[in-house]
Amino acid sequence: MLVFTGTAGTANPVSADAANAIKALGTTNNFTVDTTAAATDINATKLAGYRAVVFVNSSGDVLDTAGESALQSYVQNGGGFVGIGETALLEQGNAFFDQLIGLTGAARTAGAATTSSQDVEFLDRVHPATKALPLLKKDYTDSWYSWTNNPTGNVHTVARVRFNRVPDGSTVTNDAVTRFTGTTNTNQPQLERPVSWCRDIQSGRSFYTGLGGTTAAWSDSDITGHILGAIQWASGMTRGNCKATITSNYRTTRLTPPNPTTTSNAYVGEIDGMSIAKDGRVFYAGRAVCSQGQSQINNWATTNVALGCGTLHVWDPSTPGAGTENQDPAKVTKIGELQVFGAKGGGQETGATSKTEQGILGISLDPDFTNGRPYIYIQYHPYFGGEQGYPVGSMQGGAKSFGPGFVRPDYMGERRLSRFTYDNATKSLVPGSEKVILHWMTQVFSCCHLGGSMDFDSKGNLYFATGDNTGNTPNATNGGYQNSDPTFTVPCPGTPTNVYTATGCGITQPCADKTVGGEARCGHISYGDARQTSGNTNAYEGKLLRIHPMADPGDTPGIGTTYTIPDASAPNGPQLFPPDSQAVKDGKAKPEVFAMGTRNLYSIDVDSKTDKVATAWVGPDQGTDSTTYGTSKTENAALLGAAGNYGWPYCQGGNRLNYRAKLPNPSASNGGAGANLSDNIRGTVGGGADGQTGAYWDCSKSLPNDSPYNTGLTDIPAPKPTNIWYGQNGGCTNYQRNANGVIVVPANSNTTAAPAVYRECPFAFGGSQAPMTAGIYRKPAGSAPNAWPAYWDGRWFLSDFAGANNIRHALLMDPANDTKGGLPISADSLYGIIPTSLFGANRTIDLDFGPDGDLYVASYSGSNFTISNNNTGLWKFSYVGGDDTPGPDPQAATTTSTMVNFNIGKSGGISYAWTFDDGGTATGATASHIYKTGGTHKATLTVTYADNTTSSKDVTVEVPPTVSTTIGATVTPTLSLVLGATAPGFGQFVAGVAKTYDAQTTADIVSTAGNATLTVSDIGTIAPGHLVNGNGTSVLAQAIKARATNVANPSTTFADVSANPLTLLTYPMEISHDAVTLQFQQPIAANDALRSGSYSKTLTFTLSTTAP
Repeated sequence: MLVFTGTAGTANPVSADAANAIKALGTTNNFTVDTTAAATDINATKLAGYRAVVFVNSSGDVLDTAGESALQSYVQNGGGFVGIGETALLEQGNAFFDQLIGLTGAARTAGAATTSSQDVEFLDRVHPATKALPLLKKDYTDSWYSWTNNPTGNVHTVARVRFNRVPDGSTVTNDAVTRFTGTTNTNQPQLERPVSWCRDIQSGRSFYTGLGGTTAAWSDSDITGHILGAIQWASGMTRGNCKATITSNYRTTRLTPPNPTTTSNAYVGEIDGMSIAKDGRVFYAGRAVCSQGQSQINNWATTNVALGCGTLHVWDPSTPGAGTENQDPAKVTKIGELQVFGAKGGGQETGATSKTEQGILGISLDPDFTNGRPYIYIQYHPYFGGEQGYPVGSMQGGAKSFGPGFVRPDYMGERRLSRFTYDNATKSLVPGSEKVILHWMTQVFSCCHLGGSMDFDSKGNLYFATGDNTGNTPNATNGGYQNSDPTFTVPCPGTPTNVYTATGCGITQPCADKTVGGEARCGHISYGDARQTSGNTNAYEGKLLRIHPMADPGDTPGIGTTYTIPDASAPNGPQLFPPDSQAVKDGKAKPEVFAMGTRNLYSIDVDSKTDKVATAWVGPDQGTDSTTYGTSKTENAALLGAAGNYGWPYCQGGNRLNYRAKLPNPSASNGGAGANLSDNIRGTVGGGADGQTGAYWDCSKSLPNDSPYNTGLTDIPAPKPTNIWYGQNGGCTNYQRNANGVIVVPANSNTTAAPAVYRECPFAFGGSQAPMTAGIYRKPAGSAPNAWPAYWDGRWFLSDFAGANNIRHALLMDPANDTKGGLPISADSLYGIIPTSLFGANRTIDLDFGPDGDLYVASYSGSNFTISNNNTGLWKFSYVGGDDTPGPDPQAATTTSTMVNFNIGKSGGISYAWTFDDGGTATGATASHIYKTGGTHKATLTVTYADNTTSSKDVTVEVPPTVSTTIGATVTPTLSLVLGATAPGFGQFVAGVAKTYDAQTTADIVSTAGNATLTVSDIGTIAPGHLVNGNGTSVLAQAIKARATNVANPSTTFADVSANPLTLLTYPMEISHDAVTLQFQQPIAANDALRSGSYSKTLTFTLSTTAP
């Protein structure tokens, strides 16, 4: 590495500390560091010797034209650049240096840096520069610049510094994107700043950090670790993704085409939910509207009032079509249409033509949908009692009654959780396959808030959400919805459907029982008191329910026949009221309840890795803070890791914000009278600054449910906090508190600034709000080229259905407190990737990541309870920025022979291994390989990086073709053994003298065999192996010894000759004219008797083979 400290300004004394620290990093981490302050050293020749250059506090016009050009060429062609501190001001006004630094503007900063102690968020949990650092580095002192133009979205930010603080002095995160104006911006200003970021520049890499502006910073291991990771990435020693938060790296595709202008929802209904199969098919449901422009029957007195179409569609990417995913009608099939209660227009909450939110409310695929269990689970309000909500006895409804469906005289409707079988061959629901898992009756007289989202955990437990089914109007849209006045009760069964004045059954048939639960025992159903639903341990409404559907459910829905209750060993632990709890045994609690105290739990997602449940729910409708009732409405989002109560209708933000208790009141104009301490309401404490004004619920403790409509426990669990709560008064709004812990809400506090009102999530705000969650993203393993990068892995995605300026963010949470109401560590705005202009007036009704790692978004119509054919649909957001950098970059040199030269190109890394498709291997930054044949061949380069990760890539080479012809001859099998011309002789033996006599001759050997053996033997019949005299009457006592030597075998040993062949030499392959010396020995002892005359013996030499 080359560290450059030159500057056109005054030299910063911290630069020497930085250079020394970087040298020390090099020593520890095995790279060489040179330093210079000479601008002339920034030249092409010198830079070519370095993998990266680090500019430390180099500001101004320090480089001449040649230096600027050399640095630009160096980076664009694969070199690395790291800029630190004052380098933000390097060569201002130069377009390339704007790109290199990542900042723009005639002056890139708004004034000089200022030094202060702040909290730093290390956002990127996978980049080498930040992955080992704390999520939040607190109370860190450095010099901070304010940028003229915010680089967010144009660079990949890996660290930000917080400047948003709340009255206690602690910092809170913001998204670093200015979105608000006027009073909102004043009360929750955008003060957060990017401080470290990176980007790829053609083949090279650039990293800038504003950290390291003090001497103390360079002895801080977090800062030096940050710089080390930056250097290692920029130099290519390690890989990293510096593209994840650059908005131009994402592509938008509309998957569903607009419906044709007909009376049928050909491609999409009133979309309100989706579920994605593991093979990429997207199944999505439409609530109730049958088509664009449908004339909905909205008068209770009319037959078939609210009769609607609950549509089910599938988008199948594998279906052949137009060759593109963009609005290809061939990929979309309507697989079913249920008859539902719900198409009743968009009128008032109650009355002759009131609106409804019923219909299909949720959809989820069986966990083994693609593995032999093609089941679709649907939450819906059937219109009739037969299958799929059709009339019993009809062709679609079948002969069996599944339940009562919609009962118009009673203003009651059946809510069904059913399982259907899907036939992929016909792309339709299998007739007769509906299995009702769970159902119950609920009031449909008053709109709204029904929930409906569903998802499975890793053990096959099904979570499904419900809403509190309680109206805004009876509560004048203010405070916690606790107006128990009998005026706001459903009409008694049989009440004429054309009479709506004073028709509440609690009025027409008053109940004498005034004790807790008395109205419920009289059969009265409130639509003004959410303590009947959300706060009621014995009701299904206002809950997150959890069951385990049975693999083969029976015909009668219930525990043990169609589902079981998860026990304490289930992910996230036991139910809120386990089956063996006294509350369940006494009939005071539903064992299916996992969480309670939610208003309209509309959106849930279960994390595939941890099983944490991401939830988001719609709040009440109080538009402004009230000194009488408390905080204005807030929307809530929470990560759930255990069962619990989340406070509604007593509290907001879980347990954070107190509502004033209400006394019943028949007037919808105030929604109930605010209670005072003198009313002696259990569970309340004094409000107001003096602690004596009004009676507010104590959200820190177990809460009482003394509602006349309560059928459950009278003391319910203490509420838990949510992670996010926001509304018209801001994001995560909080207040000063009195001695009782009750919030003190000032008048007009929607626009009140801190410290009276402060916002702990200043990135969140909204007028009409309805949060939706895509859950926690997990990057899929394996090949998924368009998957959102690992930067997003583990982040919690939230959007908002109801407003284009509300929350649309990915949140980084702290695992230590994320299921305990912990606030986000950081928030990344998604408005650059999913802009408001994309959907126009549409809304994000559901979001989910597919198995391909793409984000799928369902967009609802431009207004409620309708369909807009042009805008309603399914969209996909894909990452197109490419792989982490650097990556393997194998290069093959042009060749005119079968030998190809390879090099690593711009791979980076520290070691390299090559494998070739014909079996060869090599190591090193360069390699040569000779291919045995011509044609197309593949070589694979595997690069090992400094963090011990590896990455591989293939390169294809074309080897010149080889044309061959056969030329040859035949060889006659030959074994040739020719002995020397002179026979060997031992000379004169001397009797009585011990001596070994020697003799030798030669042989010439030719063999065309694959192997051959030279042997010697004595095939005579008289004393084989021994010399004999004359006619054999005298035989020497000792045998002849023999051996053979040649160049390859110069030191063979002598052995006795006998009648058996003695092996002298072996030839493992063919040989031509091998010169062999044959040597013989005759030992004679002193007492060996000798007879005068001649001794001799004929020896037979054989050259033999077993090969052809």
